[in-house]
Amino acid sequence: MEFIPEKYLVTAGGRITCIRCKAFLKKHQRQCLSPAINKKTSLCKWHGGASTGPRTKEGIERIRSAHLKSGNETLVAKGLRSRQIARLQMLEQAAYLLNMVSGPASRGRKANGYKKFESVKEIKKFFGDN
Repeated sequence: MEFIPEKYLVTAGGRITCIRCKAFLKKHQRQCLSPAINKKTSLCKWHGGASTGPRTKEGIERIRSAHLKSGNETLVAKGLRSRQIARLQMLEQAAYLLNMVSGPASRGRKANGYKKFESVKEIKKFFGDN
């Protein structure tokens, strides 16, 4: 017997009628119960109705260059802020190593680019003192 998918799905007690996903679930031997997202393919979000984004490296780069913003700041601004925070954390660690401050050090993970100083010589080399 051939599988013939039902075209429509009635939900909300018969008040809403929508196109039904035409995917056949072999595991359960029935048609998918979700509403279709895309009218052209008649598939739900789980069976390919929604876009999954670019697959090739060129497509990924094209999207990355087009969408520079992440929230309220660009990727360049996020990178600059991360480098500045790493430098500030390294300066704090240098102050502790030189016994310039007392009390607890700041907690949490360190920013990208953070390098722990082991000696005063490393501090002078990093900050440009001779």
